[in-house]
Amino acid sequence: MKVQMRSGMIMLLLLGVFLPAPAQQEDKQVVEQMEIINVRVPVRVYLEGKPARGLTIDDFTLYENGREKRLTGFDVVSRKIKVTTDAPAESLPSRLFVLVFKITDINPKVDEALDYLFKDIFHRGDEILVFFNDVTRQFVYQDNRQAIYDEIYGTIKKESTRARQVALQYIQKIDLLIMKFKRLLQASEYQSGGGRVSVNQNEMISFLREYLQIWDEYKRRYLTHNWELYANFAKFLEKEEREKWVLDFFQIESFPRIKENSYIQRVLTQRIADYEASGDPKFQAFARILRKLLQDIDEEMNVPNTYFLEKVTPLYYNLEVTFHSFFIPSTQKRYYRDIAYQNITSQIESALRELTRVTGGEVLVSGKLKESIQKVEELEDIMYVLFFSPDDPKNIGKIKIKTADSRYTLAYDRKRNKDYISEYITELSQQMPSLKIDGRFQGRTLTVNLSGVALNQNTQTGRVGILIQAFDDQTRKEVFKAGKAFDTKKGLDQFSVSLGFNQLEAGSYTFVISAQDLNTQEKERIQVKATFQ
Repeated sequence: MKVQMRSGMIMLLLLGVFLPAPAQQEDKQVVEQMEIINVRVPVRVYLEGKPARGLTIDDFTLYENGREKRLTGFDVVSRKIKVTTDAPAESLPSRLFVLVFKITDINPKVDEALDYLFKDIFHRGDEILVFFNDVTRQFVYQDNRQAIYDEIYGTIKKESTRARQVALQYIQKIDLLIMKFKRLLQASEYQSGGGRVSVNQNEMISFLREYLQIWDEYKRRYLTHNWELYANFAKFLEKEEREKWVLDFFQIESFPRIKENSYIQRVLTQRIADYEASGDPKFQAFARILRKLLQDIDEEMNVPNTYFLEKVTPLYYNLEVTFHSFFIPSTQKRYYRDIAYQNITSQIESALRELTRVTGGEVLVSGKLKESIQKVEELEDIMYVLFFSPDDPKNIGKIKIKTADSRYTLAYDRKRNKDYISEYITELSQQMPSLKIDGRFQGRTLTVNLSGVALNQNTQTGRVGILIQAFDDQTRKEVFKAGKAFDTKKGLDQFSVSLGFNQLEAGSYTFVISAQDLNTQEKERIQVKATFQ
């Protein structure tokens, strides 16, 4: 919310103060000035997911710290992304457009959409800010349309090609891993009668862990953002008083998975069933490990991390910005007998969907970008703005707003003060857990202690990934590598794990311990030196 001051004069005229003295006193005017503080609270109202229209001041009730307040003002803000007016372009107010691109396949549809934006949406004086990965470009649209267009399109083409090459490196790693494991299974079959495969359980576990590690690295580097990025972007938008629009162009990615009912899946399923039915506790333990790894892979590729969203999205309620998100289907077309390409539900996609929802925008999934923009340009963005006078302007209380119709869903900021984004970021920094890692040896046993693990709001458990690598100090070669995801106990933000290294020869080693909080994506890494006799 924003605090506005309206100066008003209260004229107190003291007419004729007569005293018993014979002399007449001159009339005096005493002027007192009072500052009336009005807090401005933008509210978005939805009915069945669509902006609600036609509301008036009588539809709203506002409370400060639980006490109903009289509304001192009311306004309705309505706008469309496309301006239809006969006024000359140079007379129109400047707007801010933020274009965010995360695509890996540049094609004529992107070119067509960009051309349409310049011809039909932007007008002279608009500022255009472009983000593509780590590249940022800023322009003011005047009579330089072609130059701006060429630079933006050239950047998109260059960066999308680079992003595609990076994605293919990870995809090829998974392709090769799956095909290599299949050959291992086939080569180890019994020669007589085509019996059960004899690949041992450790090789199967190693395959699944390596698959999960490759996917996790790709996701961490290219499909997730930390909460500070969204918070700082909100702070940037807060400073902009003009009309603001954010247009996201996001390409849905696909990633190779073991195909349903493929040879590899049948082998894994049968081996787990055999281990479970063996009656041997050792093999039953292996079955649990294999089943858990398959479950982890499925969850990691289908359940995005949205831990920070409920913390960050309230920052955007008060910014009077509208997000529109254009999701482009994956163009990945690779065909293998044992590999299927599955669309990924990423953290970035989930964040864009939520920010689009809370800012009154629209999500469209289509490869026809120009047609998607044409649909968006007809949509009307509606906000209702309430004004009230707080009890204490220096310490505005918690705001709550209700509507007469309980079917409405409301999105608004409940924070109190003027510089709430800066203070909220500071508050979030204190609230968000900070992952810390410690590693110590006792003899040949390494104990890793983690603290500051974020707890899931629903389960009240944390989830961390730990990777331990050992390097021989003399040869500099990696002699050990193992990684695994762990769940903390309910309500505890700490976790410990111990591992013995009796298999290593005498000598000096450097152990690299990497940990990642799988709820917040926060990472930490330390090195521990050890000498074994």
